[in-house]
Amino acid sequence: METAIGVLWYRREHYDELRRLFPDGRQLPDTFDQWLSEANEGVARIEEMGAVPVKATLDLFDFPRWCAMRGMSCDYRARQLFVAEFVRHHRPEAPPAGEPAAVASAVRTAASARRRARRAGQWR
Repeated sequence: METAIGVLWYRREHYDELRRLFPDGRQLPDTFDQWLSEANEGVARIEEMGAVPVKATLDLFDFPRWCAMRGMSCDYRARQLFVAEFVRHHRPEAPPAGEPAAVASAVRTAASARRRARRAGQWR
């Protein structure tokens, strides 16, 4: 099975507000574009190691609720725990024995698209 490594991911439209929300937000890059450049470099390093980056998108509205449910501040520790929990629930599956990884990946991607469409009521 491929090693999955979680990567905390932000949305452009939430970045500035999240920086203000986090008690340690001033430690993040000043702009979304600066953060994105660093994040993409990190993703590339993970891929170079042969691991699979799993982007855990942190939502401005859901993350504070997630933290409150656990009695945590929205700090670095909470963000790392969020990523770890996300990866546990979204780690890539190993391809069946004898099946090339590219084929298994395409099958997983198609299956994921079907599941999303079913949830949206667009697939029967």
